[in-house]
Amino acid sequence: MTSRAWDRIVQAEMRRVGGVLLRANKHQVYRLPDGRRVTVACSPGDRAIFYLRRDIRRGAIPVSC
Repeated sequence: MTSRAWDRIVQAEMRRVGGVLLRANKHQVYRLPDGRRVTVACSPGDRAIFYLRRDIRRGAIPVSC
């Protein structure tokens, strides 16, 4: 999967759940409607879409910044 295709998938998933992009460097950080945050790597792995959906379903990944 190319980086551009991955970006489209992430944006579509975040639109579906109401996520808002906070910042993007090596990782994209989104805020969900309930205030929790989800971080997403800019370069996908083989099972990245499954991990993204899992993280959204679970609610958040702690962000340490």
